[in-house]
Amino acid sequence: MKSSLLAAAALLVSAAPAHALCVYRGDLYGQSTLQGELAESRRVVKATVIDERPMQPWGEDGEVGSLYTLRVEQTFKGAPTPTIAVFTERNSGGFYLDTGETYLLFLTDSHRPIWRPHVGNAFRVNYNCGQSRPWIDIPAADRARLMK
Repeated sequence: MKSSLLAAAALLVSAAPAHALCVYRGDLYGQSTLQGELAESRRVVKATVIDERPMQPWGEDGEVGSLYTLRVEQTFKGAPTPTIAVFTERNSGGFYLDTGETYLLFLTDSHRPIWRPHVGNAFRVNYNCGQSRPWIDIPAADRARLMK
Protein backbone atom coordinates (compact mmCIF):
# COMPACT_ATOMS: atom_id res chain seq x y z
CA MET A 1 0.00 0.00 0.00
CA LYS A 2 2.73 2.45 1.01
CA SER A 3 4.79 1.72 -2.11
CA SER A 4 1.78 2.13 -4.40
CA LEU A 5 1.06 5.55 -2.85
CA LEU A 6 4.68 6.57 -3.37
CA ALA A 7 4.55 5.37 -6.98
CA ALA A 8 1.33 7.31 -7.61
CA ALA A 9 2.80 10.47 -6.08
CA ALA A 10 5.96 10.11 -8.18
CA LEU A 11 3.85 9.70 -11.32
CA LEU A 12 1.86 12.86 -10.55
CA VAL A 13 4.99 14.88 -9.88
CA SER A 14 6.73 13.68 -13.03
CA ALA A 15 3.65 14.34 -15.17
CA ALA A 16 3.26 17.93 -13.97
CA PRO A 17 4.59 20.60 -16.35
CA ALA A 18 7.67 22.52 -15.28
CA HIS A 19 7.03 26.07 -14.14
CA ALA A 20 9.52 28.85 -13.68
CA LEU A 21 10.27 30.13 -10.21
CA CYS A 22 8.87 33.65 -10.16
CA VAL A 23 9.57 36.21 -7.47
CA TYR A 24 8.47 39.78 -8.16
CA ARG A 25 9.21 42.49 -5.59
CA GLY A 26 9.65 39.78 -2.95
CA ASP A 27 6.28 38.18 -3.76
CA LEU A 28 6.26 34.58 -5.02
CA TYR A 29 4.37 34.59 -8.35
CA GLY A 30 3.60 38.30 -7.99
CA GLN A 31 1.85 40.00 -10.88
CA SER A 32 3.56 42.76 -12.82
CA THR A 33 1.99 45.31 -15.16
CA LEU A 34 3.19 46.69 -18.45
CA GLN A 35 3.47 50.20 -16.99
CA GLY A 36 5.19 48.94 -13.84
CA GLU A 37 7.85 47.00 -15.72
CA LEU A 38 8.29 49.87 -18.16
CA ALA A 39 9.10 52.14 -15.21
CA GLU A 40 11.41 49.58 -13.53
CA SER A 41 13.38 48.44 -16.56
CA ARG A 42 16.54 50.09 -17.82
CA ARG A 43 15.77 49.13 -21.42
CA VAL A 44 12.63 48.00 -23.21
CA VAL A 45 13.01 46.66 -26.73
CA LYS A 46 11.44 44.68 -29.49
CA ALA A 47 14.30 42.43 -30.60
CA THR A 48 15.02 39.29 -32.61
CA VAL A 49 17.36 36.58 -31.34
CA ILE A 50 20.23 36.06 -33.78
CA ASP A 51 22.55 33.88 -31.69
CA GLU A 52 22.71 31.81 -28.51
CA ARG A 53 25.94 30.87 -26.80
CA PRO A 54 25.77 28.36 -23.93
CA MET A 55 27.95 29.43 -21.01
CA GLN A 56 30.26 26.89 -19.41
CA PRO A 57 29.86 26.12 -15.70
CA TRP A 58 31.45 28.64 -13.33
CA GLY A 59 31.20 29.56 -9.67
CA GLU A 60 31.01 27.39 -6.58
CA ASP A 61 27.76 25.74 -7.65
CA GLY A 62 28.80 25.13 -11.27
CA GLU A 63 26.24 27.63 -12.53
CA VAL A 64 25.43 27.58 -16.25
CA GLY A 65 23.56 29.92 -18.53
CA SER A 66 23.05 31.21 -22.04
CA LEU A 67 24.18 34.46 -23.60
CA TYR A 68 21.94 35.65 -26.44
CA THR A 69 22.73 38.23 -29.11
CA LEU A 70 19.65 40.11 -30.32
CA ARG A 71 19.06 42.53 -33.19
CA VAL A 72 17.05 45.48 -31.85
CA GLU A 73 14.02 46.20 -34.04
CA GLN A 74 12.55 48.98 -31.92
CA THR A 75 13.54 50.73 -28.66
CA PHE A 76 10.79 51.84 -26.26
CA LYS A 77 13.10 52.83 -23.40
CA GLY A 78 16.87 53.32 -23.20
CA ALA A 79 19.52 54.20 -25.74
CA PRO A 80 18.90 52.73 -29.20
CA THR A 81 21.60 50.30 -30.33
CA PRO A 82 21.65 47.86 -33.26
CA THR A 83 22.31 44.81 -31.05
CA ILE A 84 22.21 43.84 -27.38
CA ALA A 85 23.32 40.87 -25.30
CA VAL A 86 20.91 39.17 -22.90
CA PHE A 87 21.96 36.61 -20.30
CA THR A 88 19.86 34.02 -18.50
CA GLU A 89 20.75 31.31 -16.04
CA ARG A 90 19.80 27.76 -16.99
CA ASN A 91 17.59 26.95 -14.02
CA SER A 92 14.00 27.30 -12.84
CA GLY A 93 14.31 31.09 -12.85
CA GLY A 94 15.64 31.40 -16.40
CA PHE A 95 14.00 33.23 -19.29
CA TYR A 96 14.77 31.24 -22.43
CA LEU A 97 14.73 32.69 -25.93
CA ASP A 98 14.50 30.94 -29.31
CA THR A 99 16.83 31.87 -32.16
CA GLY A 100 14.94 33.62 -34.96
CA GLU A 101 12.03 34.68 -32.72
CA THR A 102 11.12 38.30 -31.95
CA TYR A 103 10.35 39.36 -28.36
CA LEU A 104 9.26 42.32 -26.31
CA LEU A 105 11.86 42.45 -23.53
CA PHE A 106 11.91 44.48 -20.32
CA LEU A 107 15.59 44.49 -19.34
CA THR A 108 17.80 45.36 -16.40
CA ASP A 109 21.54 44.99 -15.89
CA SER A 110 22.76 41.48 -15.18
CA HIS A 111 23.71 42.56 -11.68
CA ARG A 112 25.08 39.44 -9.98
CA PRO A 113 28.84 39.92 -9.53
CA ILE A 114 29.54 36.28 -10.41
CA TRP A 115 28.05 36.84 -13.89
CA ARG A 116 30.10 39.93 -14.74
CA PRO A 117 33.38 38.25 -15.77
CA HIS A 118 31.45 35.80 -17.93
CA VAL A 119 28.79 37.94 -19.59
CA GLY A 120 30.26 41.46 -19.55
CA ASN A 121 27.62 44.14 -20.03
CA ALA A 122 24.75 41.83 -20.89
CA PHE A 123 21.22 42.59 -19.74
CA ARG A 124 18.77 40.20 -18.14
CA VAL A 125 14.98 40.08 -18.23
CA ASN A 126 13.46 42.21 -15.45
CA TYR A 127 10.97 39.53 -14.33
CA ASN A 128 10.87 36.12 -16.01
CA CYS A 129 7.13 35.67 -15.39
CA GLY A 130 6.22 39.24 -16.22
CA GLN A 131 5.58 41.25 -19.33
CA SER A 132 8.52 40.03 -21.47
CA ARG A 133 7.24 37.56 -24.07
CA PRO A 134 7.16 36.80 -27.79
CA TRP A 135 6.14 39.85 -29.82
CA ILE A 136 3.38 37.89 -31.52
CA ASP A 137 1.70 37.49 -28.09
CA ILE A 138 1.60 41.25 -27.35
CA PRO A 139 -1.97 42.57 -27.59
CA ALA A 140 -2.59 45.61 -29.80
CA ALA A 141 -3.58 47.68 -26.75
CA ASP A 142 -0.21 46.97 -25.08
CA ARG A 143 1.66 47.82 -28.29
CA ALA A 144 -0.17 51.16 -28.37
CA ARG A 145 0.72 51.83 -24.68
CA LEU A 146 4.41 51.27 -25.48
CA MET A 147 4.31 53.95 -28.20
CA LYS A 148 3.13 56.68 -25.78
